[in-house]
Amino acid sequence: MEYTIQVIIERIARFRKQLNELEQKRAQYGSDVPAEIWEELVQVSRALDREERKAQAAGRVKSRQVNDTRADIIETLEQYNHWREQMREVEQMFLTSIVRPGYRLKQAVRQREYLENEYNRIRRGIEIESYASLQELENDIRRVLTHGEAAFEADQESFEDEVLKEESFIKTPDQIDLDDLVDEFEKDDLVKEFKRVVLPSVHPDTSDTPGEVFKSVFEVYERRDYVLMEAYTVQYRGEIEPDPEEDPIEFLEHACDHQDRYERLLGRLRRRVEHMMKEITPQELEDPHRLRAEFQEQRDEINQRTRQESERILELREKIEALIQHYLDRKPGEEDPDGR
Repeated sequence: MEYTIQVIIERIARFRKQLNELEQKRAQYGSDVPAEIWEELVQVSRALDREERKAQAAGRVKSRQVNDTRADIIETLEQYNHWREQMREVEQMFLTSIVRPGYRLKQAVRQREYLENEYNRIRRGIEIESYASLQELENDIRRVLTHGEAAFEADQESFEDEVLKEESFIKTPDQIDLDDLVDEFEKDDLVKEFKRVVLPSVHPDTSDTPGEVFKSVFEVYERRDYVLMEAYTVQYRGEIEPDPEEDPIEFLEHACDHQDRYERLLGRLRRRVEHMMKEITPQELEDPHRLRAEFQEQRDEINQRTRQESERILELREKIEALIQHYLDRKPGEEDPDGR
């Protein structure tokens, strides 16, 4: 609390105490109150009025300060949401243009390498007479082709496992906001206030808020992101205004408490934005459209490589199947059960 405001509050409290004591003293005299007590009552009452007017003026100034800080919070929240949405778009583009096609290419390369190795193994086995019969060879070939088809499918579970191997979810020290480690009691209060103030203000059943706004806000609630929850609560709670009927001391203390909490929240939000800006690439900041074009170019290159690998895989499967004929050519007296 600012020193000037603290002095005003202390003086008001002192004058109120003096006034109460004088009123009690006056009551002792009944209707015959000494003139000096009346004089002192008038002086203390006037002094109290002056200090309360100062408190009301300070309250108006403080409320403007609080509302200005609230506006900064809303602006910073919008800035955070803007860049976070842009990062999500880039992450989604990277996922769909690079990661997923890259995974399919990697699986195709693995399949092609597997078939190449198996082709060389089986052919060498034929040449060194490792197969006792044509049936044994056919069983081996069937096993290789079946495994080569099933083991390298680009299924979702394998894709997610692959991504987990390449991505670290451990936060570095500069990503941890110690202010997020708030007391459980404060968290409970914040959740209750968020549900009371924010959700009805953005829910499609109780407001005209666009659906995408509700989706973003509700995602914050589901993640229990307490910093953003508090920011949304500040936004939808609205501005504070002095009430002429309210005790000026109570309003001043209330406004000072708001200002302290709003300034802490604003600092935490700004740190969030700073951390995010460190993660955003220059291309995202300067030319996101060019970045999208580059992703598309890379996707086209990856898909072209994948098609080449697929063609090679088909050739290898045909070559592996043709090893049966290679086996028969080496053993003219042995018949193929299929009539080849």
